[in-house]
Amino acid sequence: MKLQMIGCSHHDAAVEFRERISFTADQVGRALHDFRKRFSRCRSGAA
Repeated sequence: MKLQMIGCSHHDAAVEFRERISFTADQVGRALHDFRKRFSRCRSGAA
């Protein structure tokens, strides 16, 4: 499996950039729902 992640710090990134990559609450909700549905058999944990 190939996993990629990007990040953006509110300390370093300009407001204009953060606004361009932001998501609405509806978009986040749909994405989380789709993610959970797609990976429903996966489990996570912390040690």
